[in-house]
Amino acid sequence: MSKTGLPVIFPLFAILAGVMFAGTAAAAVDPGKVVGGSHADDLEKRTVINRVIDKSGMGTAIEQLPELVAAGMEQQPPPPGLEGERLERFKTGFLKAFEPGEVRKAVFDHLSNYYDSKRFSELLALLDKPLVRKMTALEKEAGTPQAQREMMEMGKMLLEGTSPARLEFVKKIDQATGATRTAVETQIMMIHAMMVGSNQMVAAEERISDDEIERRLKQIRTQFVAPAEQYTQIAMLYTYQSVDGEELRDYLGLYQTGIGRWSVELLQGAWKRASEHIASRLADGLGSSGRP
Repeated sequence: MSKTGLPVIFPLFAILAGVMFAGTAAAAVDPGKVVGGSHADDLEKRTVINRVIDKSGMGTAIEQLPELVAAGMEQQPPPPGLEGERLERFKTGFLKAFEPGEVRKAVFDHLSNYYDSKRFSELLALLDKPLVRKMTALEKEAGTPQAQREMMEMGKMLLEGTSPARLEFVKKIDQATGATRTAVETQIMMIHAMMVGSNQMVAAEERISDDEIERRLKQIRTQFVAPAEQYTQIAMLYTYQSVDGEELRDYLGLYQTGIGRWSVELLQGAWKRASEHIASRLADGLGSSGRP
């Protein structure tokens, strides 16, 4: 916690917001990669869902999670009272929550619950459009740890050097994709999990109440909205540097079609499902790391 009583973790979750934004990036499809639960026995259905995960870039983003989270942890001071072996256990438990196979399965299960062969075929057709493939390839490149560091270094220059018209297009893409909204809610969910887990590391008399946790979360949400919006704008300006204004307009138009709006809602729901899974594992991991 910082001196204000708020977690000093925004840089880490800004990285996670970047992962979610890059989750629309393109990725090579491995037709042999088929995962899922027992409720999805149909091979064609499982194959289509995995193609959506990979073509949308979510597969790549999920694989990048551990490395990005580890990099984010290096930016943070260790939690109060944790050092030596307990600190190493904390780090191990924290990173375990982002195990790619488990996260991918959570995404798969959500998509399976909402599977519709016609809609998913339309979604794959959308992801195969040349403009979408171009943009998502750029998003994939921008999702690496090295690119994230470069992006943050260029942030002020990108904002100050962008024309008002181009910045307005970026804001509209953010609104159409719900990038900032999803990032903030995911951050809050994970901070809640961290608070619950951290509560288990201290003596009972030192733990904060559920009401106090909710009060702090409300305060954090208020403080996060503006920085998250700015982060999303920087991320999009950095990612789409080589894209001209006409292509940006066309890209925004795709998100405003019926299948575009449906796909945004579907994939946002999948990220929420994955975030809930991560948050649950995070709370368990943090709690166990603090036990003697």
